Amino acid sequence: MTNTDLARLWSAAPAALDPPADAAEAPVAPAPSARTRRSLRFIDRAIVRLLDERARLAAGTGRDPARDAEQADLVRRAAGAFPASALAEVLQAIDRGSREVAP
Repeated sequence: MTNTDLARLWSAAPAALDPPADAAEAPVAPAPSARTRRSLRFIDRAIVRLLDERARLAAGTGRDPARDAEQADLVRRAAGAFPASALAEVLQAIDRGSREVAP
């Protein structure tokens, strides 16, 4: 998947994917609407495509201390609604899964 493919995928995303001005103050709906569920499905499919592409690129590369430092910096700089500790766990799981893919 090229950067152009990713840009095209993201530009086709529904407006509901635009983050609120202040994500920490975003209202939480008691039950997701049909539009929200559609947006979540879209995001989940995009995540799966990106994970597949990442795994393909990282297959058989092994552990990379420089990459570990980059990911730690990414987690430190993350300022979104997703908790930094959970982000670190997700990135570590993605790395483990990517290394398991045969080249």
